[in-house]
Amino acid sequence: MLDLTAVLKASQSISSTIELDSCLYQIAQNILQNLGGTRCVLLLLNGDELQVCAIATPEKTEILTATLTEDTPLPFCLIQHVRCTKEIVIIDGDHRDLALSDPYFDRQNPPIILCSPLLHQDQLKGILYLENQSASGVFTHDCITILNHLCTQAAISLEHAFLYQKDENYIKQLEESIQTLQETQKQFMQDEENMQMQVLAMFELAQLQSIHLGNLEQAFHEITEVTARTVNTSRVSIWLFGKNHTKFQCVDLFDTKSMSHSQGAELSPTDYPYYIEAIGKWPILAAEAAQIDPRTCEFTEGYLIPLNIVSMLDASIYLDGNTCGVVCCEQVAQTRQWSRSEQNFVRSVANLITLALESNRRQEEAQRLEQSLDELAQTQLQMIQQEKMASLGNLVAGVAHEINNPASFLQGNIKPAQEYVEDLFGLIDLYQKKVPETDPEIQQAIAAIDLEFIREDLPNLLNSMNAGVDRIRDISTSLRTFSRKDEEYKTTFNIHDGIDSTLLILKHRTKANDDRPKIRVIKEYGAPSNVQCFPGQLNQVFMNILANAIEAFEGVNQGKTYAEIEANPNCIRIHTLRVDEDYVQIRIQDNGCGMDMETQKRIFEQGFTTKEVGKGTGLGMTISQQIIVQKHGGTLTCDSTPGQGTTFVIMLPIT
Repeated sequence: MLDLTAVLKASQSISSTIELDSCLYQIAQNILQNLGGTRCVLLLLNGDELQVCAIATPEKTEILTATLTEDTPLPFCLIQHVRCTKEIVIIDGDHRDLALSDPYFDRQNPPIILCSPLLHQDQLKGILYLENQSASGVFTHDCITILNHLCTQAAISLEHAFLYQKDENYIKQLEESIQTLQETQKQFMQDEENMQMQVLAMFELAQLQSIHLGNLEQAFHEITEVTARTVNTSRVSIWLFGKNHTKFQCVDLFDTKSMSHSQGAELSPTDYPYYIEAIGKWPILAAEAAQIDPRTCEFTEGYLIPLNIVSMLDASIYLDGNTCGVVCCEQVAQTRQWSRSEQNFVRSVANLITLALESNRRQEEAQRLEQSLDELAQTQLQMIQQEKMASLGNLVAGVAHEINNPASFLQGNIKPAQEYVEDLFGLIDLYQKKVPETDPEIQQAIAAIDLEFIREDLPNLLNSMNAGVDRIRDISTSLRTFSRKDEEYKTTFNIHDGIDSTLLILKHRTKANDDRPKIRVIKEYGAPSNVQCFPGQLNQVFMNILANAIEAFEGVNQGKTYAEIEANPNCIRIHTLRVDEDYVQIRIQDNGCGMDMETQKRIFEQGFTTKEVGKGTGLGMTISQQIIVQKHGGTLTCDSTPGQGTTFVIMLPIT
């Protein structure tokens, strides 16, 4: 009997769900239970194709999606017939022609089959296929009535399920679009933030003094650190080609893990032809998979794999229109997709490195020019000094020669004159002995000339003249010592003789005058006297220092009376001693006006002078330092206290 309660319950169960898979499950289960089949298959129309969507047996129900083909284990021809006619077909004695024409029925005991269309408003939604392995006659008129009702309800439920699924898909697509939009917005905000960071980083790099001053080492350190922080990568390095592109050298590599810099690694460009060609062609090289990228894979075995580098971003550095190097960003451990903004930033960093290289080149050119000017100035200074010394030497030598001639004449004639005087005195004594009584006129003449006084004083007078001649000869010797011409090589020279000869020349400036008493000169010679040097130049140093000391007394004496100066006399102390086996120290100290710290710092500066305009060239101490330091390998230092005096210390190698 037709169980209306079961039918209503089945109909309610089918219509109670709107989710497609659940709806298919309910339809297959309820039809199988209410029509008594052994297998129930639901096929839905998807465009022009029929798809198997549910298979139910008493044991289980399976939901799937499989396109119906001739190889599907279902009566293909029968199903296509129902699709075309939209009529119920039962294979149970009737429609044997359909069974015989379908390969699915090629067996001895074919099952009892019911195949019905699922229609909604005369539109085909799918096909219900039902098998029964029991005896014939199971699909009665009541079964057909139930089937029609359930199929109609199933078609309606499927239509609702399709609409629901369509809405669900639309909602899902809408949610995905919203999520994509949010992710895009988030990425846009992140890109904008990265762009701001890059702009700030580029501004920071552009302000670096090391770049504009051409200090390459400092500039490279700061550039790699800022780049690594901004791009957020593992390693950043700068590589430059050597001369003629014979080598590729790392001038700085910053590792963010160890926060350390290193340099010095070298590569041969001939070992990496594809990479060298790539950086020569393109200003930027972004390799997400560096170990397999044809432009960078040459580094895989010897560099990338040992360091676990998987991604590289390189920007070519140009100088004078040619590739001179590369700035390289390396990502360790995980693949990195380099954004366009990151590529542009690294490209800008490469341009900054170009600026640093150009600044360094300009600095080197400026230094070479400055060095050339210094050398020219030194040459001019040496020429002035040599000319000055030559002129002074010629003058002093000429004076010494002119003094020496009359001194020799006098010295050569004094001794015979002494002998003649002795002979004359002997003759007078003999005459007085032989003629005791002389003419009164002669006696008067003897008394007038005071013969006894002449006899006593004339030898002393001649001896004094002889001592004066010796003094003149000493002065001549000192002048010749001071005016010695320097040879190409150092010669042995008695420094004490050089000091003495200089003091002799300056003696007219140290003796007393109307304004002050004599300047005391204290000599404390304790060092070995002979050293290997250029005597003429060394005498020039002594002259400059001693002359400055004498001039310093003019400042300290201002406002003082003769008695006040005499109570605390001007004094120059010259002290020599041997410091060790190789050096001798010459200390020249005065108690003059002294110098402040600023003057001491500039005392050896070329052109600097404390004298009034027109009274000094500012070359004396500069020349002195060059003579001691550059010509002799020694040192010349100055220590002074305002109001107390100045001390110059010369350290001179003995050999």
